Amino acid sequence: MYVLGIDGGQTGTTCLLALTDGSILGRGMGGHLIHLAHPQGSAVMRAAFAQAIGAAWADAGVAPQPCAAVYLGLTGVEEGAPEGAAAEKLAGELVQAPIIQANNDAT
Repeated sequence: MYVLGIDGGQTGTTCLLALTDGSILGRGMGGHLIHLAHPQGSAVMRAAFAQAIGAAWADAGVAPQPCAAVYLGLTGVEEGAPEGAAAEKLAGELVQAPIIQANNDAT
């Protein structure tokens, strides 16, 4: 099974595609994030996620597939906060996974 790890911040978004054993298969880069409270915040986050995730799959030479889990480490987001839930929802629109969890980018 595959897992995705996404680190998103004000300077850019990085996505690593790995196997559940930790083997890294691909890396993708996407645009920067802005606060979700900004009128364009959701659209900017969605675009950055889509770009980074797509690039990671392409780098691995694997067609996008369901994942075991997706972890989002994002600037300005805390687990259980409304921004975290919004980020998890956006990621869930792009990746099918039973576990999608968002927290701050320090984790």
